[in-house]
Amino acid sequence: MPTPSLRSVFFLMAAWSAEAAADPGDHIKVAGGELTPSVSLMTTWRSNNYLTPGAAFSSEDRYRAIPGFSLQVSPALKLKTRSRYLHVDAGAIYDARKYFSEELSNLDRFKNVNLGLGTVILPESVVGAKIGSTYRITGRETEAVNSDDAYLQQTMSRTQASLTVRPGSSMEIDVGGIFDIKDIDTPQPVDGNQQYSLNSSAGYGVLGTLSWKFFPKTALVASFERSTFSWDNNTNVLYDRADGPVDTSRYPGVLPFVIESDGKGVLYVPDGKLLHADGGIRGRFTDKLIIGAVLGFTRIIYDDALDGSFNKEDRATGCDVPKRGTQAAVEDDLVGFPCTLTGNFEVGYDITKDQRVTLGYLREHQDVFFTNYVTMNRTYLNYAGKVANRLQPAVGFEYNEQAYQGQVQRTDGWFRLRADLTWKAVPWMDLTGGTWYTGRRSIGGDFPEVEYDDVNIHMGAVFSY
Repeated sequence: MPTPSLRSVFFLMAAWSAEAAADPGDHIKVAGGELTPSVSLMTTWRSNNYLTPGAAFSSEDRYRAIPGFSLQVSPALKLKTRSRYLHVDAGAIYDARKYFSEELSNLDRFKNVNLGLGTVILPESVVGAKIGSTYRITGRETEAVNSDDAYLQQTMSRTQASLTVRPGSSMEIDVGGIFDIKDIDTPQPVDGNQQYSLNSSAGYGVLGTLSWKFFPKTALVASFERSTFSWDNNTNVLYDRADGPVDTSRYPGVLPFVIESDGKGVLYVPDGKLLHADGGIRGRFTDKLIIGAVLGFTRIIYDDALDGSFNKEDRATGCDVPKRGTQAAVEDDLVGFPCTLTGNFEVGYDITKDQRVTLGYLREHQDVFFTNYVTMNRTYLNYAGKVANRLQPAVGFEYNEQAYQGQVQRTDGWFRLRADLTWKAVPWMDLTGGTWYTGRRSIGGDFPEVEYDDVNIHMGAVFSY
C-alpha cells in the first residue's frame, strides 16, 4: 500500500492529467492557465526573393529579380496564466525556411527565433512589479548572391523591469529601467570565412508609464524614456582599396557617403542619448468608434567626438540638414521642432460586432546601425472581420516614408498592399492564403540601388492543439 507521501504524489499526478487533458483546438489547461502549441506550414512564391532592383530599376544582370517558391515551417508555443499573485504571458516561435530552387539555396534560413516573456507580480495589489523580456533573431535579404548566407542578420534583445503603483482601481503608474542589446552580422562569404559582426550596441536607461481609466473603456496614457546607447564600432572600415576594387552593391544607399581616409572607406556611427515622452488618450468613445490620439517628442543627442577629430562646428541644429559626407553630418542631432515631433493618431470603426476598419498615422524616430537615426512617417488603412464565424478576411495598405539622417542621408518610400483570407476549417486547423505587393522607392530617385518590387503569394495551414 502506498505511503501517505506517495499517495500525495499520485493524487497530484492525477490532478495534473485531468487538468492538462484537452481535445485538439481546446488548448492545454495547465496550472490555472492555458498552454497553446501550434505549427504553421506555409508555401510562398515571391517575384523578387533578394529584394533587388530588377529590370524595372536597373539593366545590370546582377540586379535581376529572381522569383521562386519556398516552404516555411514555424512551430510555436504560447503560455498564459492568471492568478491573484501572478500573471504570465510567454511565447516562443521558431521559423525555418527552405527554397525549392538551387539558385536560391543561400536564402535558406534556419536561424529565426522570437522569444517573449511578460510577468505581472501582484496584479491586484496597490504595489506590484512587472518584468518583461524579448529576444529576436531575424535576417533581411541582401543582394549577396555570391555568399553562402544572403542575409544581414540582426539579433535584438530588450529587458525591462518596473515597480507598479496603483493609487486606485482606475490608475496605474510604472517606473523602472531598461536594457537593450543589438548585434548586426554580415553575410557569410563562399570562401568559408566566418561572417563578421558589422556592429553591435548596448543601451540602458529609465522609463515610466501612466494609465488612468476615467471611463470603463477609455484611458489617458503617458510614457517617458531616457536612455544611453553605445556602439561597439564607432569607426567602421567598410573597405580598403588596397585589397582590390570596391563592391558598391554590398551596402546599397550607404557607400556613396563613406568618408575616405588613406584609401579606406570609413563609416562613423556615433553613440548617443535618447529622450522620449508622449501623452494622449485611447479608448472607445461610442459603441462603434475607437479613437487613439497620442502626441510626443523624441530627442537624440550624439557624442561630440568619435575618434578625437570631430567637433560641433557647423553642426546641424533643428531641422537643418548638413552636407553629405561631412563631419557635421556625422554628428547630426535630432533636436528642435518640428523635427522631434512624434505621434500616433488612429480611428477604428466597428461596422458590425466582428468587422472593423482602422485608419491611422504613426510618426517615430529610431537610432540605426549605418547612420544616426531614421524618421518614419507611417500611414495605414486596415480592414479585419469575421464572416459566418469561420471566414476571416483581412485587407490593408501601409505607406512608410523613411528619412535617414547623419553621415548617410536618404529618404525612402516603403509600401505594402495585402489581402489575406483565413478559414477556420475545424477547431484545431486554420487554412490561410493571400497575396502581398511590397515595394521601396527612393524619394527623388537618387538611389535606384535600393528600389524594388516584390509580389508575395502564399497559402498554408496552422495547426493548434
